[in-house]
Amino acid sequence: MNREFRPGDYSKDKIFFSSDYHFCHAKVIEFDNRPFQDLNEMHETIIRNHNEVVPENGLLYILGDVAMGKDVASVVTMLNRMNGRKVLIRGNHDVIMMKEQSFRDCFEMIAEYYRPTLHGHKIAMFHYPIAEWDQAYRGSWHLHGHIHLGVAPIEPSKFLNVGIMNNNYFPFSFKQIEDYMETQPNKSSHHD
Repeated sequence: MNREFRPGDYSKDKIFFSSDYHFCHAKVIEFDNRPFQDLNEMHETIIRNHNEVVPENGLLYILGDVAMGKDVASVVTMLNRMNGRKVLIRGNHDVIMMKEQSFRDCFEMIAEYYRPTLHGHKIAMFHYPIAEWDQAYRGSWHLHGHIHLGVAPIEPSKFLNVGIMNNNYFPFSFKQIEDYMETQPNKSSHHD
């Protein structure tokens, strides 16, 4: 991990978010009804789509579930083929990969839960959807993954499932999320 990593230095057009790649997880194709014949097609499509939108000097937040299984070398190779620097917000399926230094070295930072302020927006990032997050009633965003194509049972507010399957296997851009969040109300305050 690079100690000089400063996420606030990235312009809006260079920041992206995603989750639930599930590299090396053959059953996810059936589970999510993903439009791929096999893992190779899924891997290559995700990498190609990623490199089409994320620049070399971009930043990607992966909100968990990078891969399944024990083929660390293949997963590291795929991550290294993907443009930009990467931050991992750990998911439940990242446990095995996290044991390997070569996997951890693919990321500038690894966290369970992360609350940066990016371009004036407070963001709560967690692999799982949560019902309450810091400053939700003041307009902060909650980005999550985990439920694949599902929608979290959270009242309408500024939250979004950034699972890769929810954006046609492309990462979400900061601008896409910002535009979406402008259409969403703040979460109701329990302090009213």
